[in-house]
Amino acid sequence: MASDRLAQIRTVILVCSAKGGVGKSTVAAGLALAFSGLGKKVGLLDLDVQGTSLSQVLNVQGVPAGGRSGLSPCVVDGVKVVSVSTYAGEEALPVRGETLEGLIMGLLSQVNWGELEYLLVDMPPGMGEELMTLIKMVGPKAWALLVTTGSRMSVSVVSRMASLLKVERVKILGVVQNMSYVTCKCGEVMRPFGTADLDELGLITADGLVFELPIDPGLEEALQRRRILDAPELGKGLKHMAQAIDSNLMT
Repeated sequence: MASDRLAQIRTVILVCSAKGGVGKSTVAAGLALAFSGLGKKVGLLDLDVQGTSLSQVLNVQGVPAGGRSGLSPCVVDGVKVVSVSTYAGEEALPVRGETLEGLIMGLLSQVNWGELEYLLVDMPPGMGEELMTLIKMVGPKAWALLVTTGSRMSVSVVSRMASLLKVERVKILGVVQNMSYVTCKCGEVMRPFGTADLDELGLITADGLVFELPIDPGLEEALQRRRILDAPELGKGLKHMAQAIDSNLMT
């Protein structure tokens, strides 16, 4: 049963974005690896059914092996990973309604996560069925980490998502302003998506956790080697984020 599996997981972090193209999957994967680097027991579940990319980001090989205790996740650098793409490959999964709810329930009930301090869930963008189904199943263990860029449009949409989550009584862990800035070789800092009001971002979180992550020119090379944290600027930011979130949740 899903409730039995979830009983072994201390905290579930829903990595959410109100719109696509904000780097949510990279944040989810990098944060999971950073938690693992802190010695935490971490799982990562990819629920972005329509646009899954975590298998490529982390170079997940094979499919979870089955046994009497359930499906055993693949393990990447200490992180237990399950992605819908390991089953579907390059095929699209046009599922919705009861079928989608059954898929999510199956992943939560059949995967043998074991004891975890953190289960990160890479959610699809928006406020659709996957989000509402998972909120219903996970309940008070759920915390939401909202990913946005600095553009006015992105911040506006993520604010609406925060309002929905508050109505559903989901605790908001914080906001990640991703791809916030880039530092050129001359030392000048540029903000291609504009500058979001960090005070405004802080107002839509429960505890004021707000993070800025840069555009890192070294990210593509790091991704090719499946080593997100090797991206010098982004890796540093993700490690700082993991430490801050862990300290916040442990208090």
